Amino acid sequence: MKRRKWNHDEKFKIILEGLKSQTSIAALCNKHEIQQSQYYNWRDKFLRDGACVFQSNEEPCGGQKSCLPCHERKSLVSDKEHEVACQTYAIAGGY
Repeated sequence: MKRRKWNHDEKFKIILEGLKSQTSIAALCNKHEIQQSQYYNWRDKFLRDGACVFQSNEEPCGGQKSCLPCHERKSLVSDKEHEVACQTYAIAGGY
């Protein structure tokens, strides 16, 4: 498979398709021309950080002391990834 850059919207749509679809992950990855390991990396990141989109900027995610507040966490992820989190929050009715 050829190497390419995926923007945040594409990653988000692929992950949602994988989570919602009855299609196998192998078929999904073939359709989008990505490796299964790439899909699982994106999915794991999405699931790991997903709860954080429902918190305030100062509140630690899930009440865990190890999780950084949103404004600190933003510096650790790309602006695009943070934008995806904000869009997810908006879709869920947070804004």
